[in-house]
Amino acid sequence: MMFSALAAKAKRALESAGFSVGPAPKAPDQATESPSESPSVADYLGQEPPCLRGPDPDVRIDAHGISDVGKVRKVNEDQFLISSLKSVAVIGQTNVEGLDDVADDGNNTLFLVADGVGSGGAGQTASRLAIQTIVNCATSPKGCMRSVGAGMEDRLRCDLECAIRQSHRRVHAQAEKEDAQHAMATTLTMAYLLWPQAYLVQVGDSRCYRLRGSNMEQVTRDQTMAQDLMEQGILPSERASDCKWAHVLSSAVGGSEIAPVISTVDLQVGDVLLLCTDGLTKHASDEEIAEHLRNAETAEGACQSLLSKALADGGSDNVTVVVGRFL
Repeated sequence: MMFSALAAKAKRALESAGFSVGPAPKAPDQATESPSESPSVADYLGQEPPCLRGPDPDVRIDAHGISDVGKVRKVNEDQFLISSLKSVAVIGQTNVEGLDDVADDGNNTLFLVADGVGSGGAGQTASRLAIQTIVNCATSPKGCMRSVGAGMEDRLRCDLECAIRQSHRRVHAQAEKEDAQHAMATTLTMAYLLWPQAYLVQVGDSRCYRLRGSNMEQVTRDQTMAQDLMEQGILPSERASDCKWAHVLSSAVGGSEIAPVISTVDLQVGDVLLLCTDGLTKHASDEEIAEHLRNAETAEGACQSLLSKALADGGSDNVTVVVGRFL
């Protein structure tokens, strides 16, 4: 996976040859408001947090994640996270009768995968910083990611985009401290689960899939030069996966350009959600991935099975898989 200078060079070369290489159109289900149309975080400062949307007691999430260095790389630059976001009140002292410590069991759950890019361990640093920053934003008392009520969806979208852009700034700041040879960036694919929906945030070419019965759908779009060229009719679809632009990122956290896409996908009991880095999709087709997900009886079993498939096929890259089953 490459980014930044190479992507910019490729873009200039294509434009000089008469091709138009602009932002690719968004799919209808990935449409999101532009930052200028969305409320800013400042609009909400000082407001009381809304009531937490209660979990559906009939829905259980079986979730598991796994990451492996693979058979070729020396360093694992992938990172992942599975986290429940809870509101907590620990009472130190009070004279209010009947007031006890509170830790809600909210259904606000976060899945994250990040695939770092950069030499000398810089990619590992980039993916770690990105996820750390997301967690810091998610637990901020000024944000709403821990407790989203009805009518707060606009604010949530704003908070998600702010978190991504703060990650971008933090990775950039770290890169400026490092040796110039160690440029860094990372992909980031996030699913914020707010039953019965998942809010998806996409930067780069890690992926999110939803399996429903026999139908598996990629619900994020790869942000690569190859994908941009294919959607503009310049590159035939059959060449997109193996051409030299296939893993050149057109958007990356910490890269020269970032264009986060926020979308939603609906969830039902029986669905399976998969987040993965390209270390899996280089070695398994969508049909093979779906078969492994359908045959697994647990999220952990699905992760182990998919990892084994990638390693058996060569393990040419770091492999990271996060699976959530809704029971």
